[in-house]
Amino acid sequence: MNAPARNEANGLHALVLAAGWSEPTWRDQAARERLRGLSRRALTQLCLDAGCSPGPFEKDERGAPLPIADERDRTAAPVRWGVSHSGGFAAAVVGRVARVGIDVEPAGRVPSEHVRGRLASLGASATTDEEFLATWCRVEAALKSFGLGLSNIARVRIDDRLIHVGEAATMTRVFEVAGAVIAVAGGGVCTMPAPNVVRVTEAVA
Repeated sequence: MNAPARNEANGLHALVLAAGWSEPTWRDQAARERLRGLSRRALTQLCLDAGCSPGPFEKDERGAPLPIADERDRTAAPVRWGVSHSGGFAAAVVGRVARVGIDVEPAGRVPSEHVRGRLASLGASATTDEEFLATWCRVEAALKSFGLGLSNIARVRIDDRLIHVGEAATMTRVFEVAGAVIAVAGGGVCTMPAPNVVRVTEAVA
């Protein structure tokens, strides 16, 4: 597996691994477990490439990722991280920023009428399936960056630049590479480091 190019440690680093199969059903526990494993593998790779401690990747009681204290540089800001897996893809992101989140979906997925209607009610200006899918990814990534799940979607307001969650907001960026749509949320309201997301890498068993 080729590692992503190095970036500065305080930037965002993201990587998507392609599992090499079509979307598993929710009943396929083995496939879901492998995707979770690939997400952790991507996390470890990203931390090594960024020159920071590869874990531990722990979560709080709500399931939100806990920051990683960098054992290699105790004066450095903690590393924040996030994972996502859907279809045949597993994604991860790390960065020394105030918050970070990621979501990945297969590029061909068609959002349901319920999802389209919900996004429109939150301010989405999308009109095509592709735009609705990208917006859904943005919303999920933004919620994850605040340590929240989809149960908090009623707190979301969408505009072209930001995803607002309650009184807070975060920037998002969307990428489509090799059959996957990836949204990364992070930084603050005005700035977001350009993530190192340029491709999907085929996972090696």
